Amino acid sequence: MDLSYLKKTTGSWFRWFVSQTLHCGPLPKHIAIIMDGNRRWSKKNNSQVQSGHSSGFDTLYDCLEWCLELGIEKVTVYAFSIENFKRSESEVQFLFKLALQKVALLLKEQELVNKYGICVRVLGDLQLLPQDVQDAFHDITEKSKSNTKAILNVCVSYTARNEMYHSVKSLCHQVDEGDLSPNEILISDFEKELYEKDEVDILIRTSGESRLSDFMLWQTSFSCIVFFSVLWPDFSFWHLFWALILYQRNHSKLIERRELSQGLSQGGGVQ
Repeated sequence: MDLSYLKKTTGSWFRWFVSQTLHCGPLPKHIAIIMDGNRRWSKKNNSQVQSGHSSGFDTLYDCLEWCLELGIEKVTVYAFSIENFKRSESEVQFLFKLALQKVALLLKEQELVNKYGICVRVLGDLQLLPQDVQDAFHDITEKSKSNTKAILNVCVSYTARNEMYHSVKSLCHQVDEGDLSPNEILISDFEKELYEKDEVDILIRTSGESRLSDFMLWQTSFSCIVFFSVLWPDFSFWHLFWALILYQRNHSKLIERRELSQGLSQGGGVQ
């Protein structure tokens, strides 16, 4: 569904009206987004790759504003995969430079972050990042960690396989230390060691790709997954609105399957 032409036509008053309509049904607590298509957007618009990434950040800010208006408590975005290190050095360096600029902007607008009660968390194998980028992420997470109204998870130097590897490695360490018995390990113990413990209600991916790209594989086991053909910089409030409508249509089935899975895991499996 191509709704990108509506991106600039949604006034705040109309978003408010639509939000009230959406509140008549169940709303998700946790949305995850694979922000794909920045480079293709640049090519489509005959501009440099850097322009696409910059426009993608602007779209992220808009999307966060929409989610705050709707009362969505947690947003997790896929900002930089471990696989992205394979891109050209110039593009990777630009992405790190852009990240530093955006973090500096968040720090400059700290009062706004605190006003909305946003806790910023950076998830991933951060030791793979340059030290100045690590320091910047540490600053914003420390200065916002007391906020409790909403959470923004930024996945950087992340893959789901790497996340699960670290979870298993942590459990093995606990066993070696004598803090945990192998026979007593529960699924909940594994989940506690993940970067993100909460299940995702909706996973959105843009750019027409219909794959998860090693993102939140554990957390999206019972999610409403929505693929859009629109490139990320052209993502609009109407795309988010449509994803929420699809979630509401499928809500009862998603909850039923999630509860069934939880019951089976607690009961030891299928009888």
